[in-house]
Amino acid sequence: MKFFLSTLLAFGYAQQSCTVCSETMIERNKPLTITNPADLLPNKGCWDTTDAANFGTESCSKCYALFFNTRGSDNIGDDFYVLHAERGCVHERTMVGRNVTSFPSATECIPKNGVQCTMTLTEESFGNFGNIQALYAVGTAADTLSIGQALISVNNPLGFDRFNQAPLRCHQCDSQFSEANNACFQNPPPASDCEDFNATSCYSETSSYTAVDPNTNRERTYYYAKRGCSRVSSQLAGVTQIREETKELPVVPMVVENKSVTRRVKVEHCATASCNKARMDYISTSDERKMVASAIFFIFSLMI
Repeated sequence: MKFFLSTLLAFGYAQQSCTVCSETMIERNKPLTITNPADLLPNKGCWDTTDAANFGTESCSKCYALFFNTRGSDNIGDDFYVLHAERGCVHERTMVGRNVTSFPSATECIPKNGVQCTMTLTEESFGNFGNIQALYAVGTAADTLSIGQALISVNNPLGFDRFNQAPLRCHQCDSQFSEANNACFQNPPPASDCEDFNATSCYSETSSYTAVDPNTNRERTYYYAKRGCSRVSSQLAGVTQIREETKELPVVPMVVENKSVTRRVKVEHCATASCNKARMDYISTSDERKMVASAIFFIFSLMI
């Protein structure tokens, strides 16, 4: 959780010993026909009323419990399901410079006997991209602890009665090593859903650089890329955030183990879905020169 700051609330309430726990479960290789999140709920840990009672506690005026889920498809086309549960004290938190008071709510609400307690999680309140519908409880230690897998499965309350679509999609791939025909650099795969519900932007880390090929003992151009989901806030990423850094990059590691060179890498963050297709537009060399890629290709064509 981003910038989490717990604090005691108003003095008018008796102090509670609130259970504190947080648990995220990712399920893969499950049937695509699953439509009810309750079918995947674990009956242990932070999810379970009995197990949760054995976690540590924190003293404050009001307790809370929060449950939500997301569902998406990863970069190889397999479905995934993310289920999250957390418990603790109603608290203040700072999200991207904004103070959020009384999370998840200052008002008591226990989702029993027809009472509905739902909320919309956003980047400003929880640190996620877009909107995620969630089920919550705010009240005494005993009341909030009673909300768990067993009750959710039976009552199917709003906020946990359906799957949220994973709110952010990014191109996700990793070169792992450099090669002339580098698909992640040249033409990344279609964007896929981010498993991390706290991902708020996409990123690309790319480099085109020269190094001596150990097979031919001649200098050649290598390509490296890594793309994925990032927790850099969408507000900080803006339309695009670009920086350069120097790092060790591989040179055909399957041929020469641990062979690497120090070159420039272009790192970019962007704040819209599927935005991370950028790539370095020059070639980094051993003497720190920046050779414009189009010029290099033109020279090579004259030599052929």
